Amino acid sequence: MPALSFRAKLLLAMMLVVAGVTGATLYVAQRQFQETYGRSLSREFKSLTQNFLDKQELLLTSVKQTCDTLVKGRRLQDALAAANEDASSDRIYSQTKGELETRRVFPTFFLFLNANGKIIAPPESFPEARELIARPRLKAQLELVGQAVPAMGEPLVGYIAPKSKMEGVSLQLIVVTKVIDTTSDETLGALLMGFPLPEVSGKAGILFEKRLYAQSFTEAKSAELAERAAEQLKTSANPPETLIESINGIPHRPFYEALPTNAQFPKAYLLVLISIKEAIETQRTLRANIFFFGALGMLGALALSLLLSHGLSVPIRELVAGTTEVQRGNLQIQVPVRSRDEIGRLAGAFNEMTQGLALKEKYRSVLDKVSDKAVAEELMRGNVALGGETREVSVLFCDIRGF
Repeated sequence: MPALSFRAKLLLAMMLVVAGVTGATLYVAQRQFQETYGRSLSREFKSLTQNFLDKQELLLTSVKQTCDTLVKGRRLQDALAAANEDASSDRIYSQTKGELETRRVFPTFFLFLNANGKIIAPPESFPEARELIARPRLKAQLELVGQAVPAMGEPLVGYIAPKSKMEGVSLQLIVVTKVIDTTSDETLGALLMGFPLPEVSGKAGILFEKRLYAQSFTEAKSAELAERAAEQLKTSANPPETLIESINGIPHRPFYEALPTNAQFPKAYLLVLISIKEAIETQRTLRANIFFFGALGMLGALALSLLLSHGLSVPIRELVAGTTEVQRGNLQIQVPVRSRDEIGRLAGAFNEMTQGLALKEKYRSVLDKVSDKAVAEELMRGNVALGGETREVSVLFCDIRGF
């Protein structure tokens, strides 16, 4: 492999520097952009979540106040005590319905649990409640809640998903309030009331028991989102940034928030999808701008390196050529001094060196003509002092006759 020239090395070095700076700029810019936009998405998600929780808390406050008023009423306590004794539910349900209508409170359904936590079956005039407890899974779930009635302090809050003939499966917010005899402090049972959930803003829904309850998505899309979200929640409550959901061709990032429920109820999550289309477009524009200016920088560096390499490589080539001539014995060679920098001073020093070598060679040739070669060499080496020196020598004179 042939060795690279100085110009090629300089060009390669400049290109690598520009490419490295462009790559580092792109990496840092993208990281900062992702962090900034990620915080923006998190703030938007928290705002939507807090909005839903505030509306739910407002509903819960009203429901809890209504339930607290009802369970402290003597009439309801007497009716519930009677229902515990003779298992007759007409009085307790009819009386409670009348009081709720008087207070203009209209739950989706309400049920009573007896002192043992068992459901007091409503009369036939309450088809919604009867339909609810006719489902074995929901009935078992409510009776599981009923087991906590004796030790219950504050009302229990959770979610259930009853099936209605008119609306299909709908998610309900459940509040369970303990009923205590105000005279004897005896636990009489509990009042269970269900209400529709507050509306969820944006592209969001409630994930409950592997089903997504949302009005923003089609049934097929809700099922698809629920399946993926349920799988993701098995590993982590925080979906990775790389998880993208496409809604009508627009990319969205999913966010999950566990909703506050008591342990007796299944967990529920608020699932929110936030569009990242603008973020992707902005990031694409940022990347294109960085590449564009990086390319401009590359062209500028190329032009500059060509100019610098020309200013450096030409004097260096001339010095190399001059050195070759000196090796061949041409001591009259002179290289042009093109600048006043280090390269120019080096060219000047080269010229002085060749002049010195030429002068030394001239002296050697002259001495070789007028003196013995050995004496000339001693003179060139500086071994002979000027002014002469005293030595003891022997002189032989021979063949003098007739000279």
